[in-house]
Amino acid sequence: MGLCPSPYQAVQGALRAKRAALGDRHDKENVFAWSSVELNLMGLFYYDPARPWISKRRADGRIASDIHLYIDDNRETAATQELTWRVSTRMAKK
Repeated sequence: MGLCPSPYQAVQGALRAKRAALGDRHDKENVFAWSSVELNLMGLFYYDPARPWISKRRADGRIASDIHLYIDDNRETAATQELTWRVSTRMAKK
């Protein structure tokens, strides 16, 4: 692609940054820690349309924090406002 940065390299760098920020999911001090995956699929007897179809869950049952990459932006999600602040701080520092 000449002397310009390629989109492949940009996406590769973003994914490496995300992986570094997520860290070890088994570390209890990690804001991105999660212990299980919950499936809430249509057709199951416990299906609840108010809940997401697939979600990572923390040990306390809340939805785990995560980072979602869009074209040129990162979006952080978490269960509470405090966790959201910790997630965005960790992502900015990494």
